[in-house]
Amino acid sequence: MSKKDKTTRVFLTRKQILMMADMVNHFSEVNDFVIEISHESGIGPSMKFRFDLDLAGETTNIAVNTTDVSNW
Repeated sequence: MSKKDKTTRVFLTRKQILMMADMVNHFSEVNDFVIEISHESGIGPSMKFRFDLDLAGETTNIAVNTTDVSNW
């Protein structure tokens, strides 16, 4: 995030976008998704795609690792 304009930029690869699009299309009953970025690896940012899914009457938080390390 830039101190000057308070903008956060997230760089995504085509592979990541297609992976997320596949999940959005597959889970058509889900309306809200979260992209979570962490910097814990020390190599590069890790990305998870999260959403809540109703499984047998229980809400389950699904987290899919969508990190693409091909450009690290």
